[in-house]
Amino acid sequence: MATTTPAPKPRRIEVAFPEAAVEQMKEQLTQAVLPDDPPFPGASWDLGVDLQVLKELKQQWENEFSWADLSAEINRWPNFMCRFEDEDVDLHFIHVRSEVPDAIPLVLLHGWPGTFYDFHKVIEPLVNPRTPHTPAFHVVIPSLPGYFLSTYPQRSGFTLVDTARIIHKLMVRVLGYRRFFGQGGDWGSYILRAMIAMPETCHNVRLAHFNLFRAPETGAARWISTVKGAIPSFLDVVPGVKVTKDFAEQSLLSLVLTKGERQGLKRRKEFVQSGMGYIAIQQTKPLTVGYAVQASPVSLLAYIGEKMFAWSHTTSEDWDTKDVIATVALYYLSKSFATATLIYHQSKEVREAMTFQHGAWKASKDCLLGYTAFPWETGAALRSSITPVGNLVFYREKEKGGHFPALDNPEGLCEDLRAFAALYWVV
Repeated sequence: MATTTPAPKPRRIEVAFPEAAVEQMKEQLTQAVLPDDPPFPGASWDLGVDLQVLKELKQQWENEFSWADLSAEINRWPNFMCRFEDEDVDLHFIHVRSEVPDAIPLVLLHGWPGTFYDFHKVIEPLVNPRTPHTPAFHVVIPSLPGYFLSTYPQRSGFTLVDTARIIHKLMVRVLGYRRFFGQGGDWGSYILRAMIAMPETCHNVRLAHFNLFRAPETGAARWISTVKGAIPSFLDVVPGVKVTKDFAEQSLLSLVLTKGERQGLKRRKEFVQSGMGYIAIQQTKPLTVGYAVQASPVSLLAYIGEKMFAWSHTTSEDWDTKDVIATVALYYLSKSFATATLIYHQSKEVREAMTFQHGAWKASKDCLLGYTAFPWETGAALRSSITPVGNLVFYREKEKGGHFPALDNPEGLCEDLRAFAALYWVV
């Protein structure tokens, strides 16, 4: 008779760090010296982090940040650690249950350079809705392996596919949710895609919502891009040719894409042209940048802060620089930045397969997909790119929000998760 391995047992924890570590962070932050001025007038975001903004963030961290306040906020929620022996991972996660009897299990998956704290603004409204007929959720937020308190296994070759299996095991075997709803952006979107594609995990995921989705372009948009690319680039030096090409492309796209899709495509092209340098570094020599940036709180502030500013809707009333500082402090105190970068190297092949290979990692037909287009998202997808991958039944566009929608448009994200669940969740 076959025996079943006992399910891992989580243990409740209080998130805390030694006072000496907090004091060291403050001391290093205070002693760090930044340049007086940029190298030349106008040197700003197009070259990296803006020096004046970095100085202001550093000053805000020095004068306003309180680890006691941040840890008290984090410990308001039930925090757990769970050992997954087969994968050699100790996983940190938050699990907040709703008192609503028919609440829906929901796992929220962050990416890089985020943390579980990305979702701190949406926990309460998702768990405790204001009206009785609004869907409520049991919210689970894991820290990905190598992030915050979650350990990285003592081996090479650990990919996002392994992480997907761990998150699935957490939801089904540890917490006992036979069917659940998943939401993911950045690496979380790739992990969720793996979960809804693999035969051993897909049948438990009823709904999967994304705010980032990378897949090969298909349909009219791909055809328009191909036609434009077929025109020799050397002709761009001829007066009026490039302007005419660009105008024709935008005119044709306006006929086949929505406003949100055109904005998403624009943001994605900008990101490909000027924002992908960190990927080349982190998927080839992740530990070089990992060790160097981890060594100083100001290094972390510059490296992570630049990404959070560049990828967010910073004019949104929900955008708050306190979230940047809290994220950076969590990386510094947990000493997790180096291990957090490893996913780029270890998961390079599977990420590229999902992003560029037609027909790769198709979702189970039993899982329904939803997507929300936030205008400042750098990894936006066209509906025509998502539908070949899975059964896309829910699509919305927002007027604000970016790569971290739970931070810069939490109300919009909650609204769409509720709407998707109300329409399609079936026990």
